[in-house]
Amino acid sequence: HDCEIEDRVILANCALLAGHIFIGKGASISGGSAGHHFITIGRLAYVGGMSRMAQDVPPFMLLEGHPGRVRGVNVVGLRRAGIDEAGVDALQDAYRLIWRSEVPRQQTLASLRGGSATHALVTELVDALERSSTHPKGRYRESMKARFAQAGSERMSRSAHVR
Repeated sequence: HDCEIEDRVILANCALLAGHIFIGKGASISGGSAGHHFITIGRLAYVGGMSRMAQDVPPFMLLEGHPGRVRGVNVVGLRRAGIDEAGVDALQDAYRLIWRSEVPRQQTLASLRGGSATHALVTELVDALERSSTHPKGRYRESMKARFAQAGSERMSRSAHVR
């Protein structure tokens, strides 16, 4: 309920979405996957079959497992979407720095954001990861629960007056 699904999203059979989920353009969710309330699934992300999405899924990444973990860059999806090799390479470099190095994540994100040659796709990835870290459970949209509740009660109030 109240999920927002952008264009060109693929939802395979038995993909389960709880409430208030946002799915970015071109994301692909495989069969049997389940998304927790208030998560964001980023643009051109790929979620493997039978995966549990308890936290936000970063854009351009491949998530798989129970619990779901980022396993790499969605190279196939990026190429199908027409992303050039420079963008794919930049995302793969960022992936290695963020998920495979020993450097603390916040420090890595700051260095990626501060680089003058940072690719726009990497900036989008860094933005998404920083938003996710604003809520202790890794679900940015959960920090907006009060706003969703207010909008819902206003909608209900308007519909009650129409009758």
